[in-house]
Amino acid sequence: MSHFTKLSIAIMLFLVSFAFAQAPVDEYSIKFTGTHTAMLVGADGIIMKTTNNGIVWEEQTSNVTNLLLGNSSKNGLSVVAGENGVILRSVDNGANWDVIIPGTLENLNDAEVLDFNHAVVCGDNGIILVTSDAGLTWDSSSSVVSINLKDIKFVSSSVGFITGDLGTLLKSVDGGLSWSEIDMSFTNNSFNAIEAIDEYNLVLVGDLGTVFLSNNGGESWFGPSGVTYEDNFNDVVFFSSNDGVIAGDNGLILKTVDGGYTWAPAVMTFLGQYDLYSVAFEDINYGISIGKDGMD
Repeated sequence: MSHFTKLSIAIMLFLVSFAFAQAPVDEYSIKFTGTHTAMLVGADGIIMKTTNNGIVWEEQTSNVTNLLLGNSSKNGLSVVAGENGVILRSVDNGANWDVIIPGTLENLNDAEVLDFNHAVVCGDNGIILVTSDAGLTWDSSSSVVSINLKDIKFVSSSVGFITGDLGTLLKSVDGGLSWSEIDMSFTNNSFNAIEAIDEYNLVLVGDLGTVFLSNNGGESWFGPSGVTYEDNFNDVVFFSSNDGVIAGDNGLILKTVDGGYTWAPAVMTFLGQYDLYSVAFEDINYGISIGKDGMD
């Protein structure tokens, strides 16, 4: 049975649906996994799945009560990362989950599935783990920092990026086996998320209204226009080369229609008290953002 009763409204170019849990828990990561199908994870081991664009949600049996912070699905493999080193994997679209203990107690903050066999997770104190057997076993990658790492984004099976605290940005060109640090010494703000429109066009968001753009793969960065907020920005997603959305604290949602060069607030007149932690889009017309106290 779903925990949620839904009320949906259309706003600008996208639809945001709001859910009130019978026992509200914070929700931290949402990803679309197929047509009309999305999965979210959050506190108390919660995993929820929708197959009709968020109208109805069904709870999956995760077999854990850990805080779950990141999820990713691709080519039949789903991976969830959480606190105290827990990793969950499913090979049947979330119907059943295996609990994997990879040998660390560090909080794992995000996951990225590259294909059915390969995935990467990142977490606190610079930990990066990789799998080549569909999540059954995990090996440590050669991380170059001891900073808490927050978000992973791969643009191909080989090229990927990881963001972290204190202006940390890492890049891999070998599928996550090794990482190098990109010089971001011009800021100490924490980076909470990265979107790679392609290998060259990148958007970083973070604490205190941080937004940076690069059009040369991270060699140089600049700030966009229209960003004058001091709220923490928690996630960013693009659903075309020009159209994207940032989700942040206090219900703030910004949108761009020019590849991130300028941003403007969406019309959100009733969400000021809710922090939004993650956002995902199926296409240019439909997206879901989730956050504190089961608000999505």
